[in-house]
Amino acid sequence: MKLKSLSLGESSVTLIAAYLLSLIGSLVVMTGGALYELILEVPLSESAVYNALTLSVGQLFMLLGGVLYLGAFRKKNYFSTFRFVGNGGLSTKRVLLVPLISIGAILLFSPFADAFVYLFMLMGYTPTGGETFGVDTWQSILLMAAATVLIAPLVEETLFRGVFIGGAKHRGSLFAVLFSGLIFMLVHASPEQTVHQFFLGLILGYFAVTTGGIAYGLLLHACNNIIGLLFIIFPFDLTVTELAVMYAVWLVVGYLILALALPLFRRLGEREKAKRDNIPLPPALNLNETVKHDLIAPFLFLAKLFKGKRVFLKEFAAEFDAKYDLPESKEFVTELNATNAANENNTANTELPTLFGTNKNEKKLPASMLAILIGGAALWVINAVLNIFS
Repeated sequence: MKLKSLSLGESSVTLIAAYLLSLIGSLVVMTGGALYELILEVPLSESAVYNALTLSVGQLFMLLGGVLYLGAFRKKNYFSTFRFVGNGGLSTKRVLLVPLISIGAILLFSPFADAFVYLFMLMGYTPTGGETFGVDTWQSILLMAAATVLIAPLVEETLFRGVFIGGAKHRGSLFAVLFSGLIFMLVHASPEQTVHQFFLGLILGYFAVTTGGIAYGLLLHACNNIIGLLFIIFPFDLTVTELAVMYAVWLVVGYLILALALPLFRRLGEREKAKRDNIPLPPALNLNETVKHDLIAPFLFLAKLFKGKRVFLKEFAAEFDAKYDLPESKEFVTELNATNAANENNTANTELPTLFGTNKNEKKLPASMLAILIGGAALWVINAVLNIFS
């Protein structure tokens, strides 16, 4: 199926429409719940049915908002703006790696996420984590699993890694990955989900641009939410010392998993592509050298980043974009520049924009995307401030 191209502005407005309709759906359910509590004097905060319904309605209205905007105002099919599965299909080996990557992400990022929340607790912030959400029977577990493991990943991946990256990738793959992660973090609007959601969003975006589809991201997102649900079902109460030891182990194990599994995921994809294209396979790598390289690669990247800063980041962005920009992006930019050239009676620039832009106009973000960033940041701040002073 030929993809329908979206501009960054179109994908950004789609996000806005989806989020606004999601708020409306959630408000309707919460208003009904408040009236139910008022009339029958029955608390709903610990009702799995109510919590699962609130989450599911909000997510489904989010999907509906995106579908309606693109269909009614842009005359485009929402589901034709991205691929569920990339051209290479799904690989059993890579599928089996995804749950391991999910575990590694949770182990590595959770200590940083909790440390970030702790800083806010020093200012009077009360974490919202720790609730059971009424998940205490197998029926309630199934309800919450349907909402968090099936509905939420499906809606959020089609929107953030499908529609948004579909528009943002025309500015370069690195641009798409970074901003999809940033916006994914902001729309969750709470300190508890800031650090983990951002880095999880980066991995999900990386999966999308490197595989050409959202299938691997869907699986990773579902695995992440399964583990989160297990933490709710089986909470643990540790002393400060026990928690420090646990987090130290998590950091080491999580780093080892991600440092080895993510490069392996990439190499498996490269070998599969070589087989499909009937080109010579990359030479077999020495295992010891590969492991050593992958374990120190993140530190080398950070060292180069702090030493070279903008120059290194620009080179890295150009290399990343050249390697992972999809054909649809180049076709779209060529068509867009040709149209602009015809309208402005000048010569088209067919160079693909990068993270830094190929000219000063391409550095500018559309107003709709600026609105998402500013609005998301404002909601995040308001939520934190209200919690501190409530």
